Amino acid sequence: MGENAMRGDWRYGEYYLQNLRKVTPADVQRVAQKYLVERNRTVGYFEPIRAANAPGGAAPAIPAPAGVVAPNPVKMHLRDYHMSRPAAARPASLLAASAKGALPTKVVLDNGITVVVQENHATPTVSISGALMSAGSVFDPQDKRGLAGFTAAQLSRGTQSRSLLDIAKILEGGGSSVSIGGGDEYASLGAHGLSKNFDTLLDVLSDELRHPAFPADELEKARRQSLAGVSSSASNTGVLAGIAFRNALYPKTHPYSAEPLDEQASVLKALTRDDLVNFYSAHYAPDQLILTIVGDVDTQTAIAQVKKYFGDWAKKGNLPAVAIPPAPPVDGPLQTIVIPVPDKAQVDVRYGFPSGLRRSSPDFYTANVLNFILGGGTLSSRLGLSVRDRLGLVYGITSSEEARLGEGPFSVRYGSNPANVDQAAEEMFRQIQLIHDSGVTKQETADAISYLTGSYAVTLSTNGAVAGQLLTAQVYSLGLDYVQKRNDYYRAVTVDDVNAAAKKYLKPGTGALVISGTYTGKYASAK
Repeated sequence: MGENAMRGDWRYGEYYLQNLRKVTPADVQRVAQKYLVERNRTVGYFEPIRAANAPGGAAPAIPAPAGVVAPNPVKMHLRDYHMSRPAAARPASLLAASAKGALPTKVVLDNGITVVVQENHATPTVSISGALMSAGSVFDPQDKRGLAGFTAAQLSRGTQSRSLLDIAKILEGGGSSVSIGGGDEYASLGAHGLSKNFDTLLDVLSDELRHPAFPADELEKARRQSLAGVSSSASNTGVLAGIAFRNALYPKTHPYSAEPLDEQASVLKALTRDDLVNFYSAHYAPDQLILTIVGDVDTQTAIAQVKKYFGDWAKKGNLPAVAIPPAPPVDGPLQTIVIPVPDKAQVDVRYGFPSGLRRSSPDFYTANVLNFILGGGTLSSRLGLSVRDRLGLVYGITSSEEARLGEGPFSVRYGSNPANVDQAAEEMFRQIQLIHDSGVTKQETADAISYLTGSYAVTLSTNGAVAGQLLTAQVYSLGLDYVQKRNDYYRAVTVDDVNAAAKKYLKPGTGALVISGTYTGKYASAK
């Protein structure tokens, strides 16, 4: 309704379809002749540039494709625009900067807060990412799973000196945002805005983290919203498949397991304000807080501002460390689970097993290359080319390996017409077995590494993304130079490494297969 009001009429949706049905072929032709004309075109060319000292020398000139209509004689080259600006104002990727030794600066404050700052003056913006390692759902009481996440979500709903509306006015007035949320391993924080408002970002973020009020009215609103989300998920085949998949691989006491929807609802209904206050008091302190700051800031000034707002936050000294227990061994036959959901045109399928990998594993990069070849590369992967392109059995299929502080799952997921579920599963199993037994090719390995390294610069295209990467490096103890060295780790992977990893980490015929939807195929008798 809000979008419709912006269009000029809040009732727009009521007559949208009625007006759409009135459109004739002649109307389409008339509009095309009016608007799809040469003077309205904007033509963009991407011309990759290779440094003259790169292998093979500078890249040759690229001729214009045959048959392309010449653009209007107005040219705006983004590269030329930036090169015309003072050197200090030109944007540079973090990878390019790293070649000159431009590492971020890291300090640990007296109260334990780790602060990492990376300057980037390309735009007048700044982003903050953060993790409070003592406040993840790994610390949930078994009878109140979800408490950590619900507590984190309430911190932004009002402080001892500001209401939710007060906070919104402060942030929206400067085009800024601040967020705090829960997670398995830690509570996550984020903030973004213009660099001139950096002080305001820290002010609001510290206020929410240090002085939450847990107002009763906001708590009840959040409870109703969360219960509505749980209720709507009861018919979501993807959500149901994900919960059943996690619980098939991990015991109920493991932090990587998932609470069933009915239990989520029961906990949400039973949580009290005292529960949130007590969890906050026990788990929120600066001892294990990490903040990464990237953008148009001066490093020493940024650190001084963090000290201003967080420096007097008292250290607890007795916060528990995150400890993720090992995943159960995978040595039994395939477990199949079917979740009937009526009247669904698509069935969601999940298959996998505990990966056996932590983020700190020396095999992480090799396993990531393996996953990319199998199903991480979407359409270019073995599964994408076979199950989707050649056989046309699924709408989409992808694989992933979640190596974190603990041993996350390796999984394959796809959505398909109910009639194609069984054949797609058989082809999926066949491809996994094939890579396990026969390995991958040298060319597949090279292509995967080329993509995983080449796309990284795109990953670092925003301050927020860079801050996220620096946070990942701190959370998983990857080193202050992780961003600079990350691509080298991938380039060191060989085809022999990938094939050894396939035999070590792929476990055909084991794990769990979850089918969620309107399904009557060969696995339908499974529970």
